[in-house]
Amino acid sequence: MKVYHRITIKKTPELSAYRLAAIAGCHGLVTEDLTQEHRTVKGYMVYLDEPFQGEHTWFIPQNSIEHED
Repeated sequence: MKVYHRITIKKTPELSAYRLAAIAGCHGLVTEDLTQEHRTVKGYMVYLDEPFQGEHTWFIPQNSIEHED
């Protein structure tokens, strides 16, 4: 069973490096955890509440995720 976590995206240098600084402040659900130890680039696939640049699903770096209660 998949568990979806509510998140807020926060502005970080990693997010800016992906040219996604404008997505900071958006909310969504984590749909896939890509933070396993063997991965070089760690992060999450996030389904946004509102589309960004016409897309709902984005890869967000691990440091740019703030988990909501």
